Amino acid sequence: MEHLERGPMTGKDMARMKKCKPRLIAGISRPGPLMDHLDSHGVFLPEDKQMIDVERLPIDKVRKIIDILMENCCGSFSAFVECLRETHHFNLADLLENCLEIQTSLQRPNDRTNLQACINEPVHRQNDRTNLQACIGEPVPRPTDSTYLKTYPDQLLHAASQTITVPLVKDFHPKECGRMPEREYQKIQSNFEFLLKELNPGPLCIKLFEMGVFDEDDKDIIERTPGRKEKCDKLLMILLECGINAFNRFLTALSATGHGRARTVLELKEIRVTQVS
Repeated sequence: MEHLERGPMTGKDMARMKKCKPRLIAGISRPGPLMDHLDSHGVFLPEDKQMIDVERLPIDKVRKIIDILMENCCGSFSAFVECLRETHHFNLADLLENCLEIQTSLQRPNDRTNLQACINEPVHRQNDRTNLQACIGEPVPRPTDSTYLKTYPDQLLHAASQTITVPLVKDFHPKECGRMPEREYQKIQSNFEFLLKELNPGPLCIKLFEMGVFDEDDKDIIERTPGRKEKCDKLLMILLECGINAFNRFLTALSATGHGRARTVLELKEIRVTQVS
């Protein structure tokens, strides 16, 4: 079989992969079928497959697949998107294709009335539609009839108040991406089965979202997952890719949602490292 061009991805392909990497790692739970499809498209060499097979955990296999694609498979972007669809990851495929366009459409460099304007400037001006545009992210027709004019200030006030609700939540920080530090990562992994049985994923997911550990997409993925144990599994898999501060913030969320026993276990559990003399 003829293999695709080798070398690191560049340009928009690399930008898309970097932007979507945390979401891909969290959203692909079964790397085996995806790897088989990529292999059938001539993406991987034998040594690539060996590097992936060395990894024991599914999340690490997925991370290795993506790293190899980004570093060695410069001609594989279209094939990767196609393979995502072939393995029924339709939402991930759409996100990967359109993430840069979505980001561009949300940026309004010429719109002076951004979030700061929504917070600091009066919102009672009936003819100022750009404030509402900035708050809710889409253009709104200028009101024409008297009834609409009467309610328009209320809509502006509501939009501005909704925009600043989340940042005012206690313990909120912007979402971070990247793998949790190795020691804390191993603490989660060594207690994974215990956490699957112990956690109530609903309140915990909401608390992590309010704190900024999870974003809207993370919350939606967890809420759409059927079954309590499966929700816990997805929550923990996403958590492992939420940055260097995710573990300590997870402990805070555990205390806030009545998971004191789980926090105690995670804090006391020591990962023993055997030293070779």
